[in-house]
Amino acid sequence: MENTYGLTVEARVRDIAAALGIPEFVYRVPLVSKASGVREVGDGLLLCGGGGAVLQVKARSRRAGLRDSEEDSRNWVLKHVARAARQGRGSKRTISLSQANHKPLIAIPARPLLLEETTPLQVHLDADCTGWPIIVVIDHPKNPTVTLPCYDDAFCISLNDWQELNRHLRSIHALLRYIRHVLESGMNVGVPLGCEFHRFESLATYEASQTKDVITETSFAAAFDPGAIAVYRQLLEKTWGPMIRCRSFGSRTIARCSTTLTTFLWQFRHMSDDGSSTVMSC
Repeated sequence: MENTYGLTVEARVRDIAAALGIPEFVYRVPLVSKASGVREVGDGLLLCGGGGAVLQVKARSRRAGLRDSEEDSRNWVLKHVARAARQGRGSKRTISLSQANHKPLIAIPARPLLLEETTPLQVHLDADCTGWPIIVVIDHPKNPTVTLPCYDDAFCISLNDWQELNRHLRSIHALLRYIRHVLESGMNVGVPLGCEFHRFESLATYEASQTKDVITETSFAAAFDPGAIAVYRQLLEKTWGPMIRCRSFGSRTIARCSTTLTTFLWQFRHMSDDGSSTVMSC
């Protein structure tokens, strides 16, 4: 039961990033043959431009989690965050080892563009992954508030906050950029699990104080306009096609978003009583 639920949450984590970001930048897990059988490398990959990240997901089933005491739930989170960070480092070593053996692993996008081809797009993982962050997504039914150790290579976030962060950034590039800022800031922006909006707000406020560029106020109108989103997806498929055809991740060119972090704020921090969004600047 626990394993089945875990697989469901892993798929949900990938689907959130794919649906709210760009699905062609979210990849299914490549498989590796080991002496003991076939193993997965991470629970997903994010690839954008010359950067990337390894997804590691840890989930506690509702039945088991609701029986946990507050202390048990906190201990479960601490234990599995540490395990996920170790597994993420192992995944990066596996990717690097395959490159050293001149047999780079192959990953498949969560929703590959078919274009004129009948076979799914495959991307060779031939880029240096040593600097990739590990994204640890934690799901526990009690959502315990836990102060986590500070990792210089692992970004930890609850499943609920993962959805909100992707919902407001709506860009894999912006997501990776935000995570890089968090890891570079270290303990200065440390927050308990489940309090990502505090960290987001502090980083956005700091960046606003450091830039002279005009800060564009955020609008979430597109979130309530499915038609606009459908048109946007069609434009992506028509205009990005030639670039995404390329089989080598390390050498392909991907357009990057230049929007600053300060253009994104947590919507749920500024909701009016009637549920409408209040647009605010930093």
